[in-house]
Parts: sequence; C-alpha cells; structure tokens
Amino acid sequence: MMAAEVTPANESDISAAKEMLLSVYNITAFADKAYGSGQWQEELEKRGIRMYAPVKLEKGRQYLKCADHYFSQLVPQTRQAIESFFNRLNEKTRIQFASKVRSENGLVAFIFARLAVAAFYP
Repeated sequence: MMAAEVTPANESDISAAKEMLLSVYNITAFADKAYGSGQWQEELEKRGIRMYAPVKLEKGRQYLKCADHYFSQLVPQTRQAIESFFNRLNEKTRIQFASKVRSENGLVAFIFARLAVAAFYP
C-alpha cells in the first residue's frame, strides 16, 4: 500500500504525519530527528510501526554514544534516495509552485499532472 497526503504549507510536518499515521499499521518509516519523540514512538510501536530517526543528542551531552552515532549516520543515508527523488521532481516539474491553483480538485489535478510529466523524464 502507498499513500500520500497534501497539507497546507503552514501545517507542521509532524502534525500531518501524526494524523496520517493514525490509520496505519505494520509499516517501516524513515524520518528526520524531529520525529524521534519518545512517547509518540511508543504509540507507533504498539501498532507495529517502526519509525527510524537519527538519535537526538541529550541535553548536557556533547557526543552521542557510539552505536547511536553510527545509527544516526545510517538513517539519513537511507532517506537520501527519497530526498533525491523529491528534489528531482521539483527541479523537473516545479511541483511546489501551485500558487495559481484555486480549488482542492484543481490542486489534485495539478499534482497528478506533474507526477505524470515526471514519469517521462529519464
């Protein structure tokens, strides 16, 4: 299963992710440091969601533990392919420039049209 959600630009990524993941079970997700909150992680684990995010440096510490350091390097490497895809998508289709769209249906059509155009780029 794949899913996508479009949210207003002024909505926080974390609040959108929390809402989107309410109805999801048994998946693996790779995220950035902002998603590594302890309580939310516990809620996700109860539903079989494995969220991999770099480890945050604890207050008062200058260095991560060795294992946390290496883990925190691996997660961004995994996310690199996703970030590269979105960068290329925006570069080739200018998908982020939807300021002329005036309705929700128009926005959905705009997004899918840009995705279709991206499929033709080598």
